[in-house]
Amino acid sequence: MNYSAFANSVRLRNLLALHALAKGFGSPTAGMLLDFLQRNNVPVDRNLLTMIYQESTMIDDQLSGSIEVAFKLPNGWLSSDHSFIFKLSPSQLQSHSNLENISSKTRDTIYSLIDQISAKEAEHEHTRNQVDSRIEPEASRSVGPMDQT
Repeated sequence: MNYSAFANSVRLRNLLALHALAKGFGSPTAGMLLDFLQRNNVPVDRNLLTMIYQESTMIDDQLSGSIEVAFKLPNGWLSSDHSFIFKLSPSQLQSHSNLENISSKTRDTIYSLIDQISAKEAEHEHTRNQVDSRIEPEASRSVGPMDQT
C-alpha cells in the first residue's frame, strides 16, 4: 500500500468514525452528513461522498482540511490515526485518567468531539420531543373499538 492509499484509508476511517459518532447523521445515504458538510462550506456532493465511501476516489488535502474545519478539528486531524479513541466507551472518553498520556491537541480534539456529539444528541432529543408532543394529541383522539356505536 503506497502512502496516498494509506493516508486515504486513515482519512476515510476517521470520517466514518465521525459519521458514526454523530447519532443524528443516520446512514451514509440518509443525507444528514452531506447536509452538515454542505452547510459548513465543504465542497462535496452526494456523488463525491458516495465515491469516497466506496473508495473509488480519495479524500484529498483540500477536502480533508474542509472537513476538519466543519467539525472544528485541528489541522491534520483527519489524516492522523485515531482508531484507539473510537474503541473507548463514552465514559472512558470522558475519564481524565484515560487521556493523561496523549497530547493536549488530541485530548482537546476528543473533548471537542464529545461536546459536538452531546449538542447533536440534545438537538435531536428536542426535535423528538416536539414530534412526540404533536403525535400524542392525535393518538388520544383516535376512536377505540369500545367507543364505536
